[in-house]
Amino acid sequence: MRDVFNYNKQLVCDLLASSDYDDLSSEDKDDIACIALNHLPAKYISNQIDMSFYLNYDKKEQMGKIAEIAITEAIAYLASSEDEPAK
Repeated sequence: MRDVFNYNKQLVCDLLASSDYDDLSSEDKDDIACIALNHLPAKYISNQIDMSFYLNYDKKEQMGKIAEIAITEAIAYLASSEDEPAK
């Protein structure tokens, strides 16, 4: 079987690797990625080039914005859970 990848995973990881998130630890980035990816649909591909055939520029931009929103919500979720007292 050929390698299969979740396009949204790569998208989220690329966003978290940007300088916008340099202040986060790698553990925090892992947690954020997991939470964000659990709220995004899986988009499986066998090759990165496959996406260029199936998505136009507007759709790629939309997916990027949705991934950014999922990351922002994941960060907010983690921040709010840290503020809650332990049970």
